[in-house]
Amino acid sequence: MYYLLSRSLGPEFGGSIGLIYFLGTVIGCGMNVLGFVEPLIANFGESSGTVYRVLPEGKVRYLISTFEISKKGHIHITGLSQTNKTTLSFYFM
Repeated sequence: MYYLLSRSLGPEFGGSIGLIYFLGTVIGCGMNVLGFVEPLIANFGESSGTVYRVLPEGKVRYLISTFEISKKGHIHITGLSQTNKTTLSFYFM
């Protein structure tokens, strides 16, 4: 979508649209991690857990969020190279 808009509208509008897409992706990634960590703490927290009470509450949610963001970054960095390596084997299957 960005490629079509940037090529048809020119570099002036394409750059601003790309910036909006970038910011939307960054904010969306943070919201996805928040949407994972909050129910995790709500279901498995020490005092407010409804399923099991095993995870400590408080500042540990920041640690879990940081771990999840790091995991997403690692998947993003290594994902394309792994996909390119396995594409040929899937082609011959």
